[in-house]
Amino acid sequence: MRLASKPGFLRVAQREWRWLLRDRVALLLIFGVPLFAFVVLTTVFSHPVIRHLGVTVVDEDRSDASRALVEYIAASPSLQIVGRSGTLSSAVHDIRSGKAISAVYIPSDFERDLKADRRDRLAGADVVHGGR
Repeated sequence: MRLASKPGFLRVAQREWRWLLRDRVALLLIFGVPLFAFVVLTTVFSHPVIRHLGVTVVDEDRSDASRALVEYIAASPSLQIVGRSGTLSSAVHDIRSGKAISAVYIPSDFERDLKADRRDRLAGADVVHGGR
């Protein structure tokens, strides 16, 4: 009596496995490239928080509340104060030169508005985008 032939899937799998063992480039493409990509992406995204982003501070209020805000920003592990600009134009210069990535603008009467619980609209959008 004759043995039944192997099912088609197993025969194809054996043929492909033999071909992979002979062709080193195909073996590298199937196993090496995905492993390399996994290692690179794991390394790139292994640090969950970006640290020490440079910011410049424009403090027009110079009050206790604004100093406390600046100290709070300085204590943040994600931010690093790289300069204290006197005006918004010098903050724009710091951003355009690459010294800072953004600017924190503290308007005059910041402490007064904070105590009065007044919320001011966001200022400084032109600074972040370089006046465009």
